[in-house]
Amino acid sequence: MRAQEITLSNGLKVVYLHHPAVTTINMQLDVAAGAMHDPEGKVGLAHALEHCVLMQTENLRDNDLQIELKKIGGDVNAFTSESKTAFPLKARAENDNFTTLADILRQIVAEPCFDDTRIQQELKVIDNEYHDDLDNENRELLIKSMNAQKRQTVFSGRILGTPKDFMALAPSDFMNFIHQHYRAQTMRLYIVAPYELKNVEDILEGTLGQIPEGGRIFSIPENIYGESVDTRIQNDTKHQNQYRLFFTLPTPQDSKSLVIARSARDIIGETLVWGLRHQTGCTYNSEFQGMDLTSKEMLVSLKITTRPHQTNDFIASLLRYASEIDNIPNPEIQATIDNAIHALNSYNQALDFDCSGLIFCDQTRGETMDLYQEKRDVQEISHQDIREKMKEILSSLSGIYATGPQPELLPSLEILQTQLKKAAGFDQEKEPTPQTILPYQPRM
Repeated sequence: MRAQEITLSNGLKVVYLHHPAVTTINMQLDVAAGAMHDPEGKVGLAHALEHCVLMQTENLRDNDLQIELKKIGGDVNAFTSESKTAFPLKARAENDNFTTLADILRQIVAEPCFDDTRIQQELKVIDNEYHDDLDNENRELLIKSMNAQKRQTVFSGRILGTPKDFMALAPSDFMNFIHQHYRAQTMRLYIVAPYELKNVEDILEGTLGQIPEGGRIFSIPENIYGESVDTRIQNDTKHQNQYRLFFTLPTPQDSKSLVIARSARDIIGETLVWGLRHQTGCTYNSEFQGMDLTSKEMLVSLKITTRPHQTNDFIASLLRYASEIDNIPNPEIQATIDNAIHALNSYNQALDFDCSGLIFCDQTRGETMDLYQEKRDVQEISHQDIREKMKEILSSLSGIYATGPQPELLPSLEILQTQLKKAAGFDQEKEPTPQTILPYQPRM
């Protein structure tokens, strides 16, 4: 079962999977405009726009949009990241629902209606989201970090913005952003449906093919996360230092590489963080966070909170861990491989509900989008593959964020990069290690 890709007359690219077994029409439109495109002084605009375009369109006012979706058993959502805004939609696969859903999507992104009163109501919703998502300490951290960082990077956490920024947004701000970035040639549409492409291609052209082209064509930078950032913020009101270390390396480009990367990340999370908690007396918020993927970069991060006098113990434990990766027992590594394979295969199951499996394959494999290839791709993963990827992750330190009474106690980014590379053995050329191939055991 392979996906097909077409380009509509306006330049909008469509990745389509004919899946006879699904009972719903599933679409997701990705727009290459996210938090990193917010204009200066209007941080949070892309995220606020995502909320506001779902309120009403020129032809579907007040609650008409939700009423029309309800008629076809439909639903729409949206989310914003650093580099894009996504609009997933679905409806029952019956009657003319494909046409209706496609046209609703067209109206949302090409003909939104921005009413100032409704916008202010929605901005208050975002304000509540802002306060609910961040506890008092993290909110203070976020604001200070945003003030410290002049440029927009993943390290400054600028998707939501601050109330001062987004509560001042006006309808004209949204329209300017739409005209600049919401163009057909900056969009990519994913569809999983039970119909053959040839039977719906004219419908796509007649609806989504009418989204305006032209305008400014914005291409996402190849390296979104790769800029080195070393930020220290003094905070005398806290008794502990909070450290965030960011690791950046190339995004896996096939299923096997993704399983290796996911397994390496998980085993670090399960063994490193546990060890640091017990060896340094870290009290809370110790975690190795998940992968954040773009087309070029994979970001993982370590967050740990400890008392200033334990900083040296934290660094010593971190370096000792990097130097002893080869001693991690094989059964623990095998367990993470099994979990990663299971997670990868779950993308196939997700096709019954949304487009995540299709999007994953499109982003990681380019032209080879066989959704059921995974089992053959991952049969030759070895324990040493995982260990080497763990060392690579810990040797790819690209950012530091530290705050608390003595954030300067953490070594500089350059020094810590050198120390981690040396501890993991990435500071010199090594002879290749013989590989032990594991038999593939599918999860039951």
